Amino acid sequence: MADVAAIGAAVRCLTSLADAHRRFGTARVILAGTRDNPMLCPLLIAAGISDITTWEPGDAAAFPLREITECCDVLVDLLEEGLPDRVDSWEPIVVAPDRWHTSGIVLPGLCAALAASARPPARPTVEMALACVYAVILGTPAGQQSPEHATPELTGQIREAVAQALARPDSLISNRRTSNNGE
Repeated sequence: MADVAAIGAAVRCLTSLADAHRRFGTARVILAGTRDNPMLCPLLIAAGISDITTWEPGDAAAFPLREITECCDVLVDLLEEGLPDRVDSWEPIVVAPDRWHTSGIVLPGLCAALAASARPPARPTVEMALACVYAVILGTPAGQQSPEHATPELTGQIREAVAQALARPDSLISNRRTSNNGE
């Protein structure tokens, strides 16, 4: 479920940046609570975000959240209990992914692509997740952080994007299969 939450958080982060006319390559993103979601940081890096800071509640004494969020563009709140203190000095875009909402949008297409694959990986890879992110972004209306619900068309787009990621010969997935299996 953490991988699907990472996809949802990435979609909401990237659509928010695009709507705010911020470039991915120069955007500053703070990830609060990534301990249980290890895929999000590599996923955002793969999408072109290069200035990422991770923060956990245990960091608050030395690094208060309101101080590290100064001048950030997006604050991704992955904490189950919400943010511990207000962010008043700067008003970043705050993204809080809805895991159940994202699951309903992403899982049908992702599972269909995996089921159709001759050799699916044991768990979603960053490439597969990025393919899902881009497909969902393409199905997101302007001004929204994510689609309201899955449609058959969106499910098909996600399935096709993931199938292409699985089939790409230059992908890490294919290279790993080749090197691990001696083919």
